[in-house]
Amino acid sequence: MLENKSKVFNQSTLARFLDCSPSTVARIIEPLITARIIAYERFNQGMKVLSLNIEDEKAKLLLEFHEKLKSL
Repeated sequence: MLENKSKVFNQSTLARFLDCSPSTVARIIEPLITARIIAYERFNQGMKVLSLNIEDEKAKLLLEFHEKLKSL
């Protein structure tokens, strides 16, 4: 998500992108949602839509750190 900060994912697409199961994605993103680093919305009691919460200070710091790592 740091590489695609403006992209919106659903849980199953993110799982395919990461080559893991949707349940693994759900387990991993739960603390990130709680910390407000990832924005989460559920549509029609089904599809979960996820994106990096670029308004959150922690997410901004992660983006800054990620950019610095890429420049090394």
